[in-house]
Parts: sequence; C-alpha cells; structure tokens
Amino acid sequence: MGVGMMAFGSLLAVLAAWQFFAVDHAIARRTFEPNRRMVIFTSTGVVLLAAVIIAYLLFNTAKV
Repeated sequence: MGVGMMAFGSLLAVLAAWQFFAVDHAIARRTFEPNRRMVIFTSTGVVLLAAVIIAYLLFNTAKV
C-alpha cells in the first residue's frame, strides 16, 4: 500500500508540473481555460485512494 501511495503521489507531482506549465503558457497567450477533466480525475483519484486506505485501516488493524 505504501508503494502505491508513493506512486500516486509521484503521478500527482508530474501532473501538477505539467498543468503548471500548460496554464502558464495559456495565460501568456491569453487563451486560458480550466481543464475540468484534470480536476475531476485528480479529485476522484484522491477520494478513492483515501476510501481504500480508510477501509484497509478499519478492517486490518489489530483490535486492542
């Protein structure tokens, strides 16, 4: 699970850098429009990963 979280975090960092340069270029050309698919993809991925981690922690932790 930790490796998956690291991979997802790395993917988010790459996507953030790519989005930054794309937005910066679009602003310079005065043609900026928000990328709704990127927002939906990122938000959905974060929420799903959080749900998986919460479920894992709830069902696989040692009961005291």
